[in-house]
Amino acid sequence: MLRRSCRAGARSSDSFDAWQDSSRNLDDYQIKHLELIQGVITRMAGNSFQTKAWAVALVAALLGFGVDRESAGIAGVAVFPALVFLWLDAYYLRQERLFRKLYDAVRQGKLTVATDAFTMNTKDYHKSVDSWPRTMLASTIWPLHACTVAAAIGVAIYLLLADSNGGLIDDNLTIALL
Repeated sequence: MLRRSCRAGARSSDSFDAWQDSSRNLDDYQIKHLELIQGVITRMAGNSFQTKAWAVALVAALLGFGVDRESAGIAGVAVFPALVFLWLDAYYLRQERLFRKLYDAVRQGKLTVATDAFTMNTKDYHKSVDSWPRTMLASTIWPLHACTVAAAIGVAIYLLLADSNGGLIDDNLTIALL
């Protein structure tokens, strides 16, 4: 009742209510934006995990097939997917780091709904995150992929030497003594 009796007061009170509603909406937008970014971060982490699983499975299958056929060529082919999965895993980790930077910017209020409504653009953070070749050296990436590449190269070399020495592997896939 008091608001309606004083028009000027009603306007300032209504504008305050509108401002309060808009600030609440801004927070809702920020929360929604953070949820979207968190979904991408979760997806990138899942993709990285799947990349590691596929790398081990595919390289092991190719090496097993190469040993079964006593073919250094088949075992040597395992190096290519091992390197591809290394690159892919580094790519996913870098993307995850970029989206974490975007997440931090939204969380800290550096991006506003008026200028950057629900942006998923990470180009502003490329310089603050390691490049993908440097990301390959991350402790969560290089040990596993270095082992898969080393195993592929080691088995291929072993099979090459076995073929040149008349066969060091018998039919039961055990190493015969010289």
